Amino acid sequence: MRKKIINGLLIFGVSIIWMFVLKKMMNIVGEKGENLASPPIAISSKDILEFEKDTFNLAVFKRDPFFAKFKTEKVKVNRKKNGEPKKNSKKIPVKKKMEPRPKWPKLKYFGYMKGSDNKEELALIKINNKLQRVRAKENINEIHVQSVFADSVIIRIGKNIKTVYK
Repeated sequence: MRKKIINGLLIFGVSIIWMFVLKKMMNIVGEKGENLASPPIAISSKDILEFEKDTFNLAVFKRDPFFAKFKTEKVKVNRKKNGEPKKNSKKIPVKKKMEPRPKWPKLKYFGYMKGSDNKEELALIKINNKLQRVRAKENINEIHVQSVFADSVIIRIGKNIKTVYK
């Protein structure tokens, strides 16, 4: 019984809403099918192409909004010994000497084995067509093996690091 009352009220409310929608449509179109809405405004191409900038200057605030302190700008003037200002000289940036990149040997990673007596993995790496068995944190000539994973090995020569995948 209660559901029937609620359903009746909902249907009545929806019908009132549709009545307002249809009334708005009739006001726009009219009874005889005439369009009573305002006609479209013709816009010329001159109006579209004109563009006017809207710019303005912002004032620089002297007070810091976070700390409630006033900013004071320090002006540094370079002066010669006789009191005249120095000419601004351009500073030439100093180029840092780069270490030459080491020449990487041919590297190929075949995988790793894990022994029962040793906890560290033993990686099989081919370096310059020579098969090497290497553990993590071990050096071969100038090559340092940092870590061994199932699918890759991280190798370091000097400061350069390279990851070699299977």
